[in-house]
Amino acid sequence: MASKSEPLFGYTPSAWKSLAVKSQRAGWAEGLRQAEMVLGKSQMKYLLRKGVFEDTFPAVEELADCLDEVTRLDYLSLCARETLHGRGYAEAYCDLPSEVDPKELYPAARQYGLYVPESAWSNFAAWVALEPHDAGVQRGVDTTKWRGMPLAMLDSHTREGWVRFGGAATFLSGTNEMHRALGVRVMKEGWAGIRKEMHASIDRAERKKPVDPVERARARHLRKQARREKGER
Repeated sequence: MASKSEPLFGYTPSAWKSLAVKSQRAGWAEGLRQAEMVLGKSQMKYLLRKGVFEDTFPAVEELADCLDEVTRLDYLSLCARETLHGRGYAEAYCDLPSEVDPKELYPAARQYGLYVPESAWSNFAAWVALEPHDAGVQRGVDTTKWRGMPLAMLDSHTREGWVRFGGAATFLSGTNEMHRALGVRVMKEGWAGIRKEMHASIDRAERKKPVDPVERARARHLRKQARREKGER
């Protein structure tokens, strides 16, 4: 069984999870596909559902469709949705308290038929508080092909980010400071410059090719082995 810190295809699982989260944020479909090959569908759905409320922030009228895209792992449709950063919500989102009482969220969760994991409580609370109704706002999907892991993904949420960069935040990190800064940039210049900077940060030291079928099979084997050891099916 691979440990939480054991590298998979050159990077620890934390790096691949960060790739998934930040690819959803930036609208990079291929980044999501590469993360899925390593993490598997179940882990991707968990991460993307949290990202629905932290980044995608759909209009109330579009929540069901957005969650359906997560269920189907429809990366193109999900990445085409403009995030809170490009719709002017970043400041208000970051001004809301990060500590929430989950009991206060139960009525809203029941209203929308949702199970909200603890890691997404504050994100869901912000979505409920701001209650966006600006349906139909889209952005262009980043269709850049995979050329390696961008260093912009390796922040304090990753082992690599701590070992190599001291846990520093990157311009794609999910801190309030970075959400605010990203909101300012996107509202001013769109996503093109941010995506160009992201792809320019490819990890040249450990540049990786796309995950091949043999590596993907190994990742699937490790996931099954981990489930067996936990007594899961």
